[in-house]
Amino acid sequence: MPKRIYFVSMGETVGPVTGAQLREQAVKGIVMPDTFVRIGDDGEWVRAARLTDLFDAEGNPIGPKSSRSKTPAKVRRDGLSFPLTKSTIALTIVVSVVVLVLLIWWLTIIF
Repeated sequence: MPKRIYFVSMGETVGPVTGAQLREQAVKGIVMPDTFVRIGDDGEWVRAARLTDLFDAEGNPIGPKSSRSKTPAKVRRDGLSFPLTKSTIALTIVVSVVVLVLLIWWLTIIF
């Protein structure tokens, strides 16, 4: 069964697409190295540049070749990257508020 791949284009999630379709979108310039993609329905969102066999080191799309795997399925683990979603924004706000409350509480104890 082919892997279900999703990507974000113009703020909308597109997919599922196959690896060959994702590569076609990269060649057309729709999927760029900084486009967020995920493999599977609940996979981790990563930048397309981190997928193997999709872009070269300069960020140019790698076209289809018969000897290459049809699905850019492996994610390079060379750094943290995640899309800015409503849940990550909400989590950031909650953590910030908790830190602020703890800081105020600590200052009231000292002074």
